Amino acid sequence: AGVTWGNGQFLIVGAGGTVLAGNGTTWDPKDLNLATTPNLEDVAWLGNGYIAVGNSGAIITSDITGNDWTLQDHPDNGDTNLTLNGVASNGSLIVVVGTNGTILTSADNGQTWLTQSSNTNNNLNDISWDGNQFGVVGSNDTILTSTDGVTWTSHIPGTPDITFVAASQWDSSLPVNPVLGAVGSSGTFVVSPDATTGFSIPTGTDQQLSGMTWVDDGMNSPYFVMVGNDGTVLTSQLQ
Repeated sequence: AGVTWGNGQFLIVGAGGTVLAGNGTTWDPKDLNLATTPNLEDVAWLGNGYIAVGNSGAIITSDITGNDWTLQDHPDNGDTNLTLNGVASNGSLIVVVGTNGTILTSADNGQTWLTQSSNTNNNLNDISWDGNQFGVVGSNDTILTSTDGVTWTSHIPGTPDITFVAASQWDSSLPVNPVLGAVGSSGTFVVSPDATTGFSIPTGTDQQLSGMTWVDDGMNSPYFVMVGNDGTVLTSQLQ
C-alpha cells in the first residue's frame, strides 16, 4: 500500500486495486475500470496526475483528479513474477523499482518505459527523491543512489542479511546536509549523511520497520519518523 499528496488531496492505493482519495477525514473510493485489478504497492503525484505500481508489473496512471486510470504498457507488463514496489519522480523522469533488481524509467509522463541496469538481482522495495538524487533500498543490504535514474551506485552499509523496506531523504533545499535513511527488518535503521558512507543507528527494537518519512518543523533540525510492526513508532534527529 502507498499514499501520496497532490491536487489538494491524499491518494491511497492498496490490495485489490484499492484507490481512495480524500482529505484525511472523508474518503472517496475510485474505480480503476481496468481489465485486470492489480494489487497496488506505491503511488506518486506527478504534477498533472498520479502514477501507481503493483504486482504483475502493473503501472497505471491517472488524470489530475485520480478518477480516470490507464494501464501503461512496458516490456515486463503482465509478468506474474514481477512486483513493482516503489515509484518516484524528479519532475522530468519517473523511476519505478521492483523485484529482481528491476528499474524502469519514463521521460514522457509514463507513456513509454526503458529498463535500466541496477547491477543486482536483489528485490528493490522503495525509492525516494531528495532534489538531487534518487535513493533505492532493497533486500540483502541493498542501497543504491543515482542522480539521473540511469547510472546507479551501490552503497553497502554493513548490515548483512537485512531487508530494507522503506527509504526517505529530506529535501536538499533545506539548510542542512541531505541525509538518506533506510529502515527494515530486525529494527534496522541506517543513515548516510553524505550518500557514500552509511552507518547503523540502534533503535532499541527488533520489530520490522516498514515505513518512514522526514519532518521539518522549521524550528529544529529535520528528523525521521519511522513506523513498524506491533505499533512501533520511532523518531530520530541527527545532530
